Amino acid sequence: MAHGLIPSPFKLSINRVFGGWTALQLAVSHGFGGVHSAEKAEWMVDVVEKWFQDNDDIQPFDLEEFLAEVLETEFDMVCDDNSLQEVAKHICGYFRLCSQGKHNDVLNQIQELKSANLQQCIEQPTEDEDEEARVPSSNTQSPTHVSQNNSTVNSDLEKSSAAGNDEEMDVDAVVDGWTVVQRHKRK
Repeated sequence: MAHGLIPSPFKLSINRVFGGWTALQLAVSHGFGGVHSAEKAEWMVDVVEKWFQDNDDIQPFDLEEFLAEVLETEFDMVCDDNSLQEVAKHICGYFRLCSQGKHNDVLNQIQELKSANLQQCIEQPTEDEDEEARVPSSNTQSPTHVSQNNSTVNSDLEKSSAAGNDEEMDVDAVVDGWTVVQRHKRK
């Protein structure tokens, strides 16, 4: 962004939503996109804004597919924790408000968005790991489990996705370089 230019409320909203998106922030902090992961996340904000400018009537499912493709291409990540749907829904909502000239409403709403708290993302052993612990192995990889409560964009998303609160997200680093994120019901 050039000096002196003020970002639009829509661009600010995209940036805030992405900042609260735990899956994306984990990908950035763990370098899933390589050494330029942070730059790629910033680039995503610009790309999403431009995509909305260049296309008419973008629906949340369109944005969800677009973001999934970008995550897979740029971060070698497949996100299967329902956060794509929530992120897409919120960004489309902010675009709709901006299109109606309700910039102050958008600015007020994004002030309440929380940043992703990566400190709450903890690694937990699975049943398979418990069994593997009994059998010595020289090449045991432990998956990272992130509770879906910790992978929401903000507290409003937690309320809107209350049905998904009994799920866990399983993040596995696969040998061929892919990172697979899968959700599992708690027992």
